[in-house]
Amino acid sequence: MKRTLAFASTDGLMVLVHGTEAPSDAEWGRYLDAWLVYFEGRGDSRLLIVTQGAAPSSGQRQRMVERIRGLRKRPMRGALLTDSAFARMVVNALAATEDSWLGGVYRAIKPGSADSQFYRAFGRQEVRRALTWLELPPSREADVRRTIATLEAELAQG
Repeated sequence: MKRTLAFASTDGLMVLVHGTEAPSDAEWGRYLDAWLVYFEGRGDSRLLIVTQGAAPSSGQRQRMVERIRGLRKRPMRGALLTDSAFARMVVNALAATEDSWLGGVYRAIKPGSADSQFYRAFGRQEVRRALTWLELPPSREADVRRTIATLEAELAQG
């Protein structure tokens, strides 16, 4: 089976790269397991998602919300890098909407919070802006770009 996502943790940042096809339930489950280990092992969570067009299904997104509901309250940030202006607009709008699944992710971690600004979307090449949003220093940019390239190469190999 062709891989549709790849991920790695690097110096306080989890990087997730989606290919062009939606992830299988098995791949999504492996990613969620790894993210939960990463999250529980740290005092915060910083997630950078790079997509070539794919995204988790509604059922997979719901599984994510259910799995993280009730985890201890910790600072969290997620940034999405995509070439799609439409996807950036949708993600940024949904992240600010209390009833969206993106808002639901944030409120699963911080119950009672009206603030749903967990995710923000950026252009594919805006790695430095995404790192600023994630509250990581710009000096990390070269390392993060190398990690993205490595993960994209893994996907290309199948």
